Amino acid sequence: MAAIVSRKLANSLKLCSVADLVNRRPSLNLWVRSFHYLENLRSRNHPLTDRLYRAVTADGAGLNIEYKLENVVNRLKSQRAAFLMEFNSAQYLFRDDCELVVVRDLATLMPRNIVFYLQQGSPYLGAFNEGIRRLKEDGTITRLHSDYWISQWCPQYSCY
Repeated sequence: MAAIVSRKLANSLKLCSVADLVNRRPSLNLWVRSFHYLENLRSRNHPLTDRLYRAVTADGAGLNIEYKLENVVNRLKSQRAAFLMEFNSAQYLFRDDCELVVVRDLATLMPRNIVFYLQQGSPYLGAFNEGIRRLKEDGTITRLHSDYWISQWCPQYSCY
């Protein structure tokens, strides 16, 4: 899990984790990308995800769900807002916008893993699992992550 926020807001609030968003909730608007992600928050049965779920659904105007990334970017840059989504996706989608930063879930409530979806009963499942295991072991996954998911020109965010 991760939260995308403006760099300016992250620096001013010294946001170090997703939990920090909940602690500063009255001053922030929280959004998620889909009903599926919202349901995932609700079903985790953890104090942090429970608080995040309540924060996303608390506003009287209805659920804070936004599907279009262009709208998300505009809101993040113009409002005191945070957008919750899966960490790897957030890091990849927003890597080259230096006005935005990705704040991690330090509690790893939603662990980041590589996932491939195969048809149920696929004869390729074993080959995929073995291939991913080898790519992790030989460092290929880490190298690809550095090459494609982390910005090469935006300064890395640090809350310290």
